[in-house]
Parts: sequence; C-alpha cells; structure tokens
Amino acid sequence: IAFPNPVEVHEGETYWIVFKINEAYSNFEWGYAYKNEGINTTFHMPTNWNDQFPDQLNQSQMTYYNRTVTIVGVESKLVIRGLGVDIYPPNCISKGSERIGSQVKFYARWHEDIQLKNATFYWNFTGVMQENGTVELSGVYAWSNFTRNITDNPPDFIAWYIVCSDTAGNLGNTSVQIIDLRITTELNVGWNTVNATSVDVGHSLSEINASLNKDNINWTMLVLEYPNGTQYVFVYGYTLNVNVQVTGTDNILYIYCGEAGIWYHKYD
Repeated sequence: IAFPNPVEVHEGETYWIVFKINEAYSNFEWGYAYKNEGINTTFHMPTNWNDQFPDQLNQSQMTYYNRTVTIVGVESKLVIRGLGVDIYPPNCISKGSERIGSQVKFYARWHEDIQLKNATFYWNFTGVMQENGTVELSGVYAWSNFTRNITDNPPDFIAWYIVCSDTAGNLGNTSVQIIDLRITTELNVGWNTVNATSVDVGHSLSEINASLNKDNINWTMLVLEYPNGTQYVFVYGYTLNVNVQVTGTDNILYIYCGEAGIWYHKYD
C-alpha cells in the first residue's frame, strides 16, 4: 500500500495505523486498528470488519486512502513503503581476505533493508590505518571487493576493515580483521622439493641462503632447477653458483635439511 506524501515516523514514538479493507468479489471485509510502538513490524489482521477504531482517534480528522489489495487465504501481510526514515545500518553477513601471489583480495558481503550506497576500505599497510578506496554499491545485497597489489616484502601482518553506507547515511562496518601475509614452507629432515614462490623470483641462491639462515633452517645443500632441466648446486658455506637467480615460479628448489623447520621466504 503506497501513501502519498507520507509523514516521518520516528523511533520510540507511538503511532496508530488504521485501515479497513473490502474484498470486492466476495464482499469479504477486513478491519484492523494497530498501535505501533516500534518500526519494522508485521501487521496481522483479524477477520472482523466491526472492530472499533481506537478511542484516542478522532475519525473526523483522519485521512483515507483508497487502495486495491489482493487478499490470499485467511491472513495477508500488508507491506507499507514510504513511511518513516531509514535508521538501520547495513549489516555485514560475511567477510574475508585471500592472498594470491603478489595480490590480496579483501571482501565483505552486505545486507541493507532499503538501499546500499557504497563501501570504503581501510588498512594499515604502511603502518598507519588509512582509507584506501571506495566502491559504489546498489540493491539490498552486495559484495564489496578490494584487490590490492603488495610488494615482495610486505609486512607480516595487515589489519583491515570495511565501512558500508546506505542511501540514508547509516554506516555499518566489519570488525577489524588481521591477515597473515607470510608465505611459509614447512621443511622436513632430508630432501625437500619446493616450488619457487612469487617472492623468490629474482633472488639469487646466495639470498635464499640468507633467507633460510634468518629462519634458523638447518640445511646443507640447495639445488635450483630450471624448467629445461638445468640444475645449479649451492652447498652451504661455499660460493658455487651463489649468483644464479630464480627466474620464475616454475623453478624448483631442492633443499636438504638436517632438522625440520619453517621457511618464511623473507628477503631484506
């Protein structure tokens, strides 16, 4: 039912919504007077046309609107649009982040009762929490997705959150999220076969040596294999092939370890 020039409805105040409905074909009549003590309420209609209007109302001062509605079954629900002001913020129903190589995707899904407007992304990649982009949204359900490129040596952890606005200016937000950006490889005793990661590309066997030492990996031999099958051997403590570089993620590293450990692929 649409009412022309609707008045504003304010939360916490009391209003009366009064209506009577006549179903034209069967001449079945419905009537109901409802006292509203809050916004967003479902109206249930008793089957009694003779229900009295509330005593507090002066019928001579009422405004009547003729609207055609369809009554299905014994009970129907009236959806009244246009009354009141949207006071409810968007709600985040899912959120997350994912690192793929040198990119990280941050995302959240929103629900809004009237109309979504936009979402703004915040993170502390530089050490200070700051705004880093806004996307426009529409409808009552929407995803806000933010994909960001990161350097070869990003901080180990990033804090982030997303703020969402509806068309009435109400703001909803995710809680602050933490993503661990460390790329880790678990190394076992003996030979380990490791696919080179994007952060390894461009680094030499000497730099891989330093990276392994930083994580206290007990290793003795490192072999770099190119896609054409060529292998370069680097033995711990020797200078052989130290300047040979990883050329792509299709390179393979064979690492012989005396003890198990975690390699974080950090290069300074």
